This record gives sequence, structure tokens and C-alpha cells, in this order.
Amino acid sequence: MKRLKTHTFWKTTIVYWVYVKFKNFMKDVQITKNFILYFALYLLANGILVGVMLANPFVGLVLLIILNIYVYDYLSKRIKSYTKIKDAINDLYNGKTDINLDEMEFYAEDKEIAKHINDIAGGLSNAINERLKSERLKTELITNVSHDIKTPLTSIINYIDLLKKENIQGEKANEYLNILDNKSQRLKKLTEDLVEAS
Repeated sequence: MKRLKTHTFWKTTIVYWVYVKFKNFMKDVQITKNFILYFALYLLANGILVGVMLANPFVGLVLLIILNIYVYDYLSKRIKSYTKIKDAINDLYNGKTDINLDEMEFYAEDKEIAKHINDIAGGLSNAINERLKSERLKTELITNVSHDIKTPLTSIINYIDLLKKENIQGEKANEYLNILDNKSQRLKKLTEDLVEAS
């Protein structure tokens, strides 16, 4: 009577609780039309088999067991598909790109998801290989250019040393030699740093 007077009778019933749970379930999880259709067919088949059980218990029970075994098999295959897809996505997230899901093992929507995962993994693998190739080419270019600079630079440094040993007269000439020596040594150090960095 209290619930009737406070207008909370409907909201405190088990039927309302089931209704709210089902409504939230439908909101939270996007259920496909196929799932709703299969579930309705499953409930209908169970209802029919319960009717058969009332008429002939043995036949009804056998058919009910066969139906539930089939449903269990179907659901277990779907769960395996889901697990494989989840593992493949985790592998992709962790950087593993050599993923190749066999699309023939999957059903309907899962087959399309498996195909997309294979495409993403292949694209990532190609992008990584291209990046590595590019980095390798840059390193080779830097090494080759540094080597090409180093050879004439060594000659310049040697000639500067030879000129210093000649005891050239003139303050300006010695000043120019010192500047050349400093600049060539600096260039040598930069070239060595470049090779080391590459």
C-alpha cells in the first residue's frame, strides 16, 4: 500500500528491474539485428521443444540437448574468433606487425574485422620497413660524404703543417697559417662528430 501511495509500485517490481537492465544492456552494447534475431529464434525453439517435452519427454529432451549443444558450439567458435581478434589487436598495439589472420576461420562481421587487421598490420610493416630503409640510406649518405670531406681535409692539414715548418717570414702570413690551422682542425672535429653521430 505504501508503494501504491508513493507511486513507486511499478519501479520496485522485478519486472521493472529486468526492463531497466535490458534497456541499459541495449544502450551500452550495440547489438546487431542478427543477434536479436538469433536470440529470438533460440527462445522460440526452446519454447517449442518444451512443448514437445510435454507431449513426448524423451524426444523433447534429446532435441533440447541437441539444440543447446549446437548453440554452445556456435558461441564457443565466436568467442575463439573474438579472442584471436583481441590478441591480434594487442600484438599490433605492442608493435608486432607480422600478423596474418586466416579470414576463412571467422564468421560474418568477424571476417571483415580480420581482413582490416591484416591490412593494418601489412601497412604498418611496410611503413616501418620504408622508415628503416630511409634511415639506412641517410646513414650511408652521411658516412660517404664525411669520408669524401675527410680525405681532402687531411691533405689540407698536412700542407698547413708543412708550411709551418718552413719558417715563413711575415707576421701576416703566420697569422693566416694559424687561422687555417684552427679552422681545419675545427672542420676535422665536426667531420668526426658527424661520422660518430651517423
